Amino acid sequence: MHESDVPQQHEEYPLSVQQKRIWARQSEQSPVSYAVITVQGELNIQRLQNALNELVEAHEAMRTYYRRQPGYDLVCNVSPIRDRFRWMCCVSMTLAQ
Repeated sequence: MHESDVPQQHEEYPLSVQQKRIWARQSEQSPVSYAVITVQGELNIQRLQNALNELVEAHEAMRTYYRRQPGYDLVCNVSPIRDRFRWMCCVSMTLAQ
């Protein structure tokens, strides 16, 4: 899929019953999410970034975010935002950091 194939405007839809459950659970928890991955050997960050961008472009659920409006909730599909990943080398960090 090419970036030109992805709509640049977002569309708004009412939440489904399942999406409302997800919204309620996420509202109860911290909004920050992260993942720490251990990689052994050489890593080509640009290739990994490109693969993640293609994954996001291929799956609508990964381009969807929830937004609250007075009175009701909406689900908004948007084109992927590139380079939203934060890369850190944690080799010298402790678990507490």
